[in-house]
Amino acid sequence: MSDNDVPSNNEILWLSKTSGTDEVLTGPSTAVEPVSTDGAPSALSPPTTVALTENKSIDQSMYCSLDPRHVQAERFVAMIVSIVLSLLALVGVVIVGFSLGFTLLWLGITTGILLLLVMLILFMFFWPPISHRHVRWKLDEIGLEIQRGVYWQKTLSVPLARLQHADLTQGPIQRQWGLAKLTVHTAGTENASVELDGLAYETAVELRDRLLRQQGVVDVV
Repeated sequence: MSDNDVPSNNEILWLSKTSGTDEVLTGPSTAVEPVSTDGAPSALSPPTTVALTENKSIDQSMYCSLDPRHVQAERFVAMIVSIVLSLLALVGVVIVGFSLGFTLLWLGITTGILLLLVMLILFMFFWPPISHRHVRWKLDEIGLEIQRGVYWQKTLSVPLARLQHADLTQGPIQRQWGLAKLTVHTAGTENASVELDGLAYETAVELRDRLLRQQGVVDVV
């Protein structure tokens, strides 16, 4: 490029991606308003939700979802409950049959029990992923915030100034899937203990340690 080709003060240079190559374009210097990919002006987007596993660290700038394995664990529990309820229903149907006789009344009662049992099993199978998608949490310099609820959303905020201590618990099913439940104890009577279940064990340990470490900093300040 020669000296005569140098753009003047009212021109700018920018890069354009065309056909996979970089092309230098010149044009008059104007204010450029950021736009989104669909052509509409960009706006502040809602907080991003990310799923944390044992290989990811906590990002204080984003909301985090529960571990995906939590859905599998909940469905496993639902399967156990379904088996127990099915056995109880079978015993109840047999007892009613011998008591009232295997009549049309017995058939109607049996059909009703079976329908209720099927509806309950379907609910327990399909509800865990729905509930899982409506729980998220975030840890920042203020404290821990938990949002949950499918139809009515509830937000729990645990300021670091009220934090007393935090516990981790693991049941046999949680250990099988590498999960843990974090319980945060606070000062006061309302929401004195806040539980966050369905975390990866490594994430729960990191979250507990960060809470206690940041709480210590707040106490010193």
